Amino acid sequence: MIIDPIPLSGPSIGHREIELAAEAGGVGWNTRASQHVRIFERLMADLAHQSHALALNSAHAATRLAFACLGLQPDDEVLLPEIADPFLASAVVHSGMTPVFCDVDPVTLTMAPSAVESRIGPRSRCMIPTHLYGQPCDMNPLIQLAHEHGIFVIENATQGMCGLYHGRPVGSMGNFSIFAFEPDAPVTAGGGAVLLTSDDRLAATARKLAGNGSSAANPMVIDAAGHNCHLSNLQAAVGIAQLERIKEIFKQKRTIFNWYKEELKYTDGIRLNATVTHTLSSRWMTVLFLENPELDRPDIMKRLLASKVHCAPVFYPLSHMPLFQQQDNPVAYSVGTRAIVLPSGHNRNKDEIAYVGSVLRQILADPDLPAATVMPRGSLKYKSDTLELLASIKREGPRIPFVHAGKEYALRVVTPKVAVDKAFIDEILALRTAHPEAYLTNVPISREELTAIMHGYERSRDFLLFVIADEHRNWGSFALVGFDFKTRECKTEALLMHDDAPKGLAAAASIKRDEWCGETFGLEGVYNHILGSNRKSRLLSSAIGYSFLNDVCLYKADIPGGWTYRPMHIAGKGKAEDILIVSGKRFGGEKKETGHE
Repeated sequence: MIIDPIPLSGPSIGHREIELAAEAGGVGWNTRASQHVRIFERLMADLAHQSHALALNSAHAATRLAFACLGLQPDDEVLLPEIADPFLASAVVHSGMTPVFCDVDPVTLTMAPSAVESRIGPRSRCMIPTHLYGQPCDMNPLIQLAHEHGIFVIENATQGMCGLYHGRPVGSMGNFSIFAFEPDAPVTAGGGAVLLTSDDRLAATARKLAGNGSSAANPMVIDAAGHNCHLSNLQAAVGIAQLERIKEIFKQKRTIFNWYKEELKYTDGIRLNATVTHTLSSRWMTVLFLENPELDRPDIMKRLLASKVHCAPVFYPLSHMPLFQQQDNPVAYSVGTRAIVLPSGHNRNKDEIAYVGSVLRQILADPDLPAATVMPRGSLKYKSDTLELLASIKREGPRIPFVHAGKEYALRVVTPKVAVDKAFIDEILALRTAHPEAYLTNVPISREELTAIMHGYERSRDFLLFVIADEHRNWGSFALVGFDFKTRECKTEALLMHDDAPKGLAAAASIKRDEWCGETFGLEGVYNHILGSNRKSRLLSSAIGYSFLNDVCLYKADIPGGWTYRPMHIAGKGKAEDILIVSGKRFGGEKKETGHE
C-alpha cells in the first residue's frame, strides 16, 4: 500500500494564473509595468470595502510603512495578540518600538478586548488585531478602546480574507488593513502584500513613501526618506487570477472544514474552530483543539506525522520567543499550546479528509498506538493501487500487441534496465536530435546527461516510457506521464517517430495506447502534448478521436543555447506552426471545459 503524506497547505493554481502571469511577463514592462498591479489594487480595495490599496512586496514592509504613515515613533508601544504570525513582532522591533503582547480569547485565539484594555499604557499608540486561521476578531470593542485612548488600529487581515464581522468584510475596519499573499496564504501571488485604507491623506503618504519618497511635483526629486517596496507586475497578475476565482477558493475552504466537522463529530476530547455569532469565518485552516488534558500535543503530532498526515502547531506565544520576555497571558500559554493545524490546503479532497479523520480517531482512542493503520478509500486507494500497478508494469516491461495495415506491432514498456542500455540511449538521443520539436526545449543534451535522466526513470513513479516496435526494429517512442489520481486522468507526450515509419503507425499506436490506458488504469481521460505543426497536431488528434484542443498555447522563444516553448501565444511571438497544443480524449463522455495541461 502506497500512501503519500497529505500536505498541510498549498495554493490552488489553474490555467488563469498561468495565462495572466505569461501575459505580464510578455507585455507588462516599460509603460505597462504597473498595469496588473493597478488592477490587483482595485480588486483588493473593492473586496475589503476600502478606498485605497497599495501593493507591496511583503507584509513586513506593509506594516512598517503603516507605522511610518501614522507617525509612530521609537519607544512607542504597539499592542499585539500573543498568538499571531511572528512577522508582526519583528516589524515592531525593526521600527524601534516595543511590542506589548495581549492575551487571547479561549474560544477563537484572537485578541481579547479585556486583555487589551488591561495592557493599554501611556506609550500605547497602536494595536494590530489579527484575524486568526479564518476567524474574525471581535473588532467592535477593540475599535471602541482605540477611540477612547487615541490608538491607531491596523488590521492584520490575511487569514480572515472573505470573512465577515457583523456583516462587514474583514479588512474594512482599521485605519489600515494588511493582506499578505504568500504561497500558503488564503489567496496567493507567490508573495507580497496589499496595504489598504479609506483615509485619503494616509493613502497619499503611503504611496509617496513606497515610491522612494519622490516629490508629487517631480518624480526625480526625493523630498522624504522613502522605501522601494512595490509588488511586481508578475506577482500581481497571479493575484488577479486568484481574486477572479475567490468565491470558488473559499467555498472549497469551507467545504473542507465541514468535511472535518462531519468526520470528527462523535470524537471525544477535541473540538474544531468555533462558529461565532455575528461572524463568518473564511475557514482558512482547520484547527484541532485538544480539550482533554491527558492528550499531549507533541505526542499526537508525532503520531499524525507517522501516519502520513502533515500537521503543525498553531503559532507559538510570541512572548515565548527568545527575543522577548515572557508575559502573563495564561490563555495563550494553555489553550494556544494545545491546538493543532490540520491539512487544509485548497486541493484537499473528501477522501483525504476522511483518511485524516480515521487516523485521528485511531490515535486518540489508543495512546500507545505509534501510527494509525487506515486503509485508503476513493482517490487515495486509486492512487495507491495505480502506483503499485505502475511499478509492476515498469518492472515487467509488458508487450501490448496491435495490428496496423495488416502487420503486427507492439507497444513495449521500457524497463529501467533497458532505459540505461547504451544502444537504447543512443537511439533516443538520435531521435531527440532529429526531432527537437517534440520537446519543450531544444537545448542540446549530452549522452551523459540523458543517461543520468534515464537512471532517474526507476524512481519516477508515474512515468512510463514506451517504444513502438515490430519484430525487427523500434519505429518510435512516447511517454505516459502526469497522472492526476483525483480526476483519473493522465498525459502523454514526446511522441517521436522515425522519418521512415509506416504511414499511419503513430495514429494506430496512439489509439492502442489510449485503449490500453483506459482498460488498465480505469482512466477518465487522456491528454496529449503535441509540439510542432498545428496541422499535424490537428490531423493526429482527429485520427485518434481526440475531441478538443485547448485554448492555452505556448510560443517558441530563443534562449541561450537553443529555444524553448513559453506559455501563451502573444502577437508577434512565433508562427502558428510553432504552437504547442494540448488535445484530449474523455472516456466518460465530453468534457466541456478546455485547457487541460
